[in-house]
Amino acid sequence: MLTAIPVASRPDFSISAVTCRSDHTRWSAPEVRTDYRVVLVRRGRFHRKAAGAPAHIDTTLAYMGAPGEEESFAHPAGGDVCTSISVTPKLWRSLAGDTQAPAVQALYVDPSLDLAHRRLLAASGSGDVDYALSEELLALLATGVIVKSCG
Repeated sequence: MLTAIPVASRPDFSISAVTCRSDHTRWSAPEVRTDYRVVLVRRGRFHRKAAGAPAHIDTTLAYMGAPGEEESFAHPAGGDVCTSISVTPKLWRSLAGDTQAPAVQALYVDPSLDLAHRRLLAASGSGDVDYALSEELLALLATGVIVKSCG
C-alpha cells in the first residue's frame, strides 16, 4: 500500500512524504510519469527498475526519474519511507540547462546531499514554503542532484 502525504506544492514543484507498506517481492506493473523526480529514502529499502536496469535503493542511494521513463518497483524487504520531490520540466531546465534526462538513474547520497535533504525536511516544518522551503529545495537540486547527475 502506497501513501503519499503532500508536504508542499507550488506550480513548479511538489514534495511528498511517501510511505510504502508493501511486501510484494515481484516487480510491479510498469508505470510512466510526466515529471522529473528525485526520491530520497529516509527508512527502508526497495528495488527500482528503469530503462531495463535494476537498482537497489536505500538510505545511501537516491533515484532520479525523467518524464516518459518506464519504471517498476519491488519491495522484497518490506516497506520504506521516502521524500519524493517532483519538478516541472521548466524548473528542471532552468537548473540543468538543455539536459533532458539525468545521466544517471541512481545517485550516491554523500554527506552534502544528506545534509541538503535534512535541511529540506527541517524547512518543511517551518510553514514558509515560498522562501525557506523553496530555498532549500533549490539548494538540494542545484548542488546535490543536478550537478552530480548531469555533470
